[in-house]
Amino acid sequence: MAHARAERTRSEHPCHALVTSCGMLSRLVVALASAVKIAAFACPSVSGPAGVMRAALELRNDDDGEGVGWLWDQGAARLDVELYPIDGRVLIAYGDVAAPAGPLRSMLLRSHDGGKSWREVMRPHGGSTILRVAFVDELHGWALWSWGVESPGMPQIARTADGGRRWRELGEVNIGADEHTCSPLSLRFTSTLAGEVEYHCDAGPSHRLARTRDGGRTWLLQTDDTASTLRVEASDDVATVPTLIGGSRWSFLQADRVQVLRRQLGHGPAWSDVGWLPRDLCVRGTRVAAPP
Repeated sequence: MAHARAERTRSEHPCHALVTSCGMLSRLVVALASAVKIAAFACPSVSGPAGVMRAALELRNDDDGEGVGWLWDQGAARLDVELYPIDGRVLIAYGDVAAPAGPLRSMLLRSHDGGKSWREVMRPHGGSTILRVAFVDELHGWALWSWGVESPGMPQIARTADGGRRWRELGEVNIGADEHTCSPLSLRFTSTLAGEVEYHCDAGPSHRLARTRDGGRTWLLQTDDTASTLRVEASDDVATVPTLIGGSRWSFLQADRVQVLRRQLGHGPAWSDVGWLPRDLCVRGTRVAAPP
């Protein structure tokens, strides 16, 4: 009885009522703060061409700590990707999410259903761009990327053995000194072990070829000073990226705020619009989200 009276007395005390009200107020403030934070990261809606379905887009935000939020604190950044078809349904899109000052982070997307949905399949790297992708069959492929803010860094490479579902990072590709002056011309693999990366550089040896015989784990550098058989062609990447795969040709049509995936069956003249992705993603630091 005494305990019940004490509890009743404490609950009727004005200070107890104030504490209870303050607790509720605190929870309300936290909820409002969370809502404001979410609202600050909300994206303005975007619409695509009439009659064309929007593709689902699943992004990941586990960057490697090389944050470059100082480039673009909050707002919109552009999804800038190239297309690499693996077969008639599996597609890879690679590149970056870029602010006006440079790339915020790398981007590697995979579609398993002919472009109806896309999922980011490789860990994003802050301030970096995926430069090239190459596959030797429907399972084995490589992705080349490097730091891209102000000037390029030493290129890195990753490998997949399951058609691009999962990627294993292998480390640096040795292209020698003055790598910040170099631009990739091509990434080629002729088997699951043998491959090469070709670069043009503005300082030092101008043409450089890094070769691997163990699937990308180690690289041997050759330059135009030590090898006279370097194959340097400005349009080389056009020749090595597949165009007719699984009976189809694929391309991205860039519009104002969206990019439309187009497909051509066989050698026919007609192209059909398969789906579209937003070009402008919303950014908070280095975290990105797709607009509704």
